[in-house]
Amino acid sequence: MAEILSQDEIDKLLTGINASPTQSKTEVNRRISQCQKEGKTQLDLSGCNLKTVPSKITELTHITALNVSHNDIKTLPVSIGNLSALEVLDISDTKITALPESIGNLTALEKIIIAHTSLKTLPESIGNLTALKSLFLQDTSLKTLPAAIGNLSALEVLHIDDTHLSDLPESIGKLTALKKLHLSNTQLKTLPAAIENLIALEVLYIDNKYLSDLPASMGNLKALKTVHLYNTQLQTLPAFIGNLRALQKIHIRNNHINALPDSIGNMTALEEIRINDEPIGALPESIGKLSSLKSLFLEYTSLKALPASIGNLTALEELHINDKHLSALPESIGNITTLKDLSIINADITALPESIGNLRALERINISNIPISALPESTGNLKALKKLLIKNTNLRALPEAIGNLTALEKIYIWGPIHTLPESIGNLGSLITLEVFGIKKDLPSLAFKLPPALRKLTLSGEEGSTFDYYDFQRVPVPNEQFSRGDRQAR
Repeated sequence: MAEILSQDEIDKLLTGINASPTQSKTEVNRRISQCQKEGKTQLDLSGCNLKTVPSKITELTHITALNVSHNDIKTLPVSIGNLSALEVLDISDTKITALPESIGNLTALEKIIIAHTSLKTLPESIGNLTALKSLFLQDTSLKTLPAAIGNLSALEVLHIDDTHLSDLPESIGKLTALKKLHLSNTQLKTLPAAIENLIALEVLYIDNKYLSDLPASMGNLKALKTVHLYNTQLQTLPAFIGNLRALQKIHIRNNHINALPDSIGNMTALEEIRINDEPIGALPESIGKLSSLKSLFLEYTSLKALPASIGNLTALEELHINDKHLSALPESIGNITTLKDLSIINADITALPESIGNLRALERINISNIPISALPESTGNLKALKKLLIKNTNLRALPEAIGNLTALEKIYIWGPIHTLPESIGNLGSLITLEVFGIKKDLPSLAFKLPPALRKLTLSGEEGSTFDYYDFQRVPVPNEQFSRGDRQAR
């Protein structure tokens, strides 16, 4: 059992503290006392105006967590190495520029957090931390990593963010337990070929404006499940990407990638693709081979059309397109009978294919800022549809067949609609009907109200609305109704 410190000894621990704020001294006193007298294993001295780490603290050999973040500490004492039970160390938001070699004595250490410091180097002795599982290095002055980092045989998470790091040592390939590698805002231009030896790596996150190349050896990362590539200088997605047979998610955003390789069709475990702000002009036909793909998000690309093979995506559940260049959807889209969510925004599409009526699993449609003037009659076949959102189109009316959508719960329409079909009264599941921007000359509405309706808004071009709890009559434009206790608001 750890020795209980006397009040005098505790006071001595405070000699390194900027004690001008009495509150800080009292708080440190209280925390140390708790740690000793109550046997607490976590010592939190964050934000206590410390200028140095009191040396006697390093005699608290029973503690498993030490937090000295948000202080003006410039160094850690050599005696820090005496904390043989320490598992977590947080020195974030301090003025520390280097770690003592004795840090390597903390052989029980599992997690180190170093963020927003002036740290310039890591000691070679860090390689002795064979129990270390997580190393976070964020917003530091690091330019290099020691070769000894490759000795961290238990390391599972390496997070390097906002540093001056220009290369990774080849020894990083020895981190065979590493599962997540996060590299953001560094000066890395490429990754070492030895990265192929990271046999446990599951997540690779790269957000780096200097990166212009990826080593072909990356194709050997057999355990890789998720790849994020953001804000790099990459102009192509390398063909070796097709070798990543375990990959489930790939997100690429704001690079310079103008094409996807045909080999992408080999990634049969892929479940999610997100492409944002890339000059990709076409998708390869091989994309139709992605038999596990569930989500496809395409935003701000240069796509003018989708390949017909998209109809072969028999597991696809979400298709989200936000692209002003896209002018049509292929008829084959009707073959995606697993699709639940279809969103088409800011496209140049003037008509939806009739085959859309074959999407028997479709639950949500979002059509916004596209110049369509009508919905196909086949829309009435979407028996699973629950939500229909139409915004800023040239649509003037809904098809009479919409009355067949017995599962439809919510309809939202923004735009110069001229008429609503009487068949809306047949929508037994409809809870919300909101139509904004109705033309002034909209004729009186004679349809019966759906029995489950709870909110009805018909708003004219002027946008004024009234809110009532009364459904004794069908409202005219510029009135809003909610079924309830029939008391006017």
